[in-house]
Amino acid sequence: MGFREDYVMWRVVYQLLHQKNTSLVTISQDQREVWLEEHSNKIPTYYRLISTDINWSNELKRNLVRGIQIIDKILAKRLRKQANVEMMYFSPYEPVDDGFDWEKERIYKKTSIQTTLWTKNDTELLWNRFFPNTALQISDEYDEVDVQTIKLAALQYGQKEIAQTFQRTKPFVSYVLLAMQIFMFLVLERSGGSTNIPTLIQYGVKVDEMMIQGEWWRLVTPVFLHIGFLHLVMNSLGLYFIGTLVEQIFGKWRFLFIYLLAGVGGTAASFAFTDGISAGASGAIFGLFGALLYFGLAKPRLFFRTMGMNVLLVIAINIAIGFTLPGIDNAGHLGGLLAGFLASGTVKIPNKKGLLLPMLFTISYVFVLFLFLIIGVSME
Repeated sequence: MGFREDYVMWRVVYQLLHQKNTSLVTISQDQREVWLEEHSNKIPTYYRLISTDINWSNELKRNLVRGIQIIDKILAKRLRKQANVEMMYFSPYEPVDDGFDWEKERIYKKTSIQTTLWTKNDTELLWNRFFPNTALQISDEYDEVDVQTIKLAALQYGQKEIAQTFQRTKPFVSYVLLAMQIFMFLVLERSGGSTNIPTLIQYGVKVDEMMIQGEWWRLVTPVFLHIGFLHLVMNSLGLYFIGTLVEQIFGKWRFLFIYLLAGVGGTAASFAFTDGISAGASGAIFGLFGALLYFGLAKPRLFFRTMGMNVLLVIAINIAIGFTLPGIDNAGHLGGLLAGFLASGTVKIPNKKGLLLPMLFTISYVFVLFLFLIIGVSME
């Protein structure tokens, strides 16, 4: 197979990304199979483009089955059951036999599958079907440089949304917060020990009775204190991995706002539902998971295309651990998760327009916070 088929495939990839509001889903290791997702309709359309030699119809049918297996995995990852699929084959020639019906619509479960064969003779006709308003300028001969040039252009365009979302800023605030909690741990150790109750109380852990007496600053200070080295390590790892990701998505100041409000919300929930002292950044870190859930609400396709199922799985595992092991402040964790979600809606993802939803999220956060505080006071 020559370079022409590869060039035409990547030219179509570029055009789909540019004109059809599609995004890259996956690319094979040899970069001769590309999956794209179109976002224009309620039922998503997936494009499978594959550059290959097709000799016999049976080979094509087996390849079609493999494509169906891939779309099954894609839909499962995105929690969807229905889609339209365009499978585009780029080959120098048609199969030797005529045992494959290219015009037939195939239905698999609730998914409609259409197939097209882009040979040299059919390229212009199919191009006009998919891109009627764009003229095609195509040559009969291409070399490897031509293929790499159009491939690079397509990949750069396809990764633009991801780069704009996940490389908005370099993490900085996350590292400052990490340094602060390590510093406070060392202060606790020098002052009597991070597991010493009087020391912990002195430096500001959550103590319900003292908060009711007016020490409401204890809503904030527990976020930076940790009880024991293992507690510090676990929360530091969470802040390092999750914090840097959320900071890259939301930006420095939005991230700091979310982190602090999630921490306050987590402490308030602990005040309402958990007796005894408590401390740690766990509520704030669960709030960062809440921020990722808000990101999933704001940009669901990008969320599920990149990290969605992993985030949901990690949240579920951490909640399950909280209800399984003793000594874990589940109220603080769940309160932080909710507070982080609401705080994220208050500040929005950068470049998201509109004021109504942020106002509703702000009102909701304030309502939930005061509800936790009222419950906590009444329980005492």
